[in-house]
Amino acid sequence: LIAGRPKLGKTTLLRQKMAAMAAGVEFLDSRFEQPVTAAFLCLEEGERLAKAKFELANFTEAALAGVRLFFEWPRGMEGVDLLDRYFDANPEVGYAGIDSLTKFRTVPDAKTPAFIADYEAMSMLHELTKRRPGLVIDVVHHTRKAQSDDPIDDISGTYGLTAAVDSYMVLRAHADGAVMHVGGRLWDREISEYKIRRANQRWEM
Repeated sequence: LIAGRPKLGKTTLLRQKMAAMAAGVEFLDSRFEQPVTAAFLCLEEGERLAKAKFELANFTEAALAGVRLFFEWPRGMEGVDLLDRYFDANPEVGYAGIDSLTKFRTVPDAKTPAFIADYEAMSMLHELTKRRPGLVIDVVHHTRKAQSDDPIDDISGTYGLTAAVDSYMVLRAHADGAVMHVGGRLWDREISEYKIRRANQRWEM
């Protein structure tokens, strides 16, 4: 789960990560040794804007060739089922980026407790990754307007969202760009806070 305020650069980070995975190159301070094809469910930006931003970032041809763009996708369980079938038909796809959770999840039912609705929204995707070792799914989401003492509390919604995912990344605005807070059950580094700077449609440490 990648969360941050509107227009801070969450989608920029997502594009950069999938381009790095598609080309097998460095992303921030990590390197993807084995390239994989990436599927980008770009549900917030239109086709024209999305393609323009990929071009402005000057990604390599290998990176661009390895990213498949989708601008419409069913919501909720229907969308998860379609992803499942898509991965079956395209085993070379090892990464999916969804922008955003609000556009992908089923519109919450007022009768369903908020925690359960949030948990179910993410756990359906999490089940896909459990059945497919090596598959990564990143989902873009928003943060609350008010900043909390703990970055995890910035994430809009209930703890059901973070309870259902393996890891989360919270971006907070900073004078030089943003501070990136990372955590979750798969996070094993001693450091969990990083300063990143945005330039030329990319983020750098």
